[in-house]
Amino acid sequence: MNEFQESKYAAIDGYLVNRKSGKRIPADEPVFVLRAQDVHAVKALQEYLSLVLGGRSPVAHVSMIAARIGQFERFAIDHPERMKAPD
Repeated sequence: MNEFQESKYAAIDGYLVNRKSGKRIPADEPVFVLRAQDVHAVKALQEYLSLVLGGRSPVAHVSMIAARIGQFERFAIDHPERMKAPD
């Protein structure tokens, strides 16, 4: 998994690992993945951003979410044929 695909985590030795701290996500902790091809993903990210903005999240986290929304929107524009509802 390259950094463009997922900027915060990497897949290393069968684990998701925080790129900055090097800490693994424990195997018993659920993880939820949104793909850019999901027609609902941008709306979900926008809702998440609104929740984050209502809290005390670091500016870097807010910026990362906003940037990811832009990347998802760009994907939808560049690849309309790949957009779909989740299976």
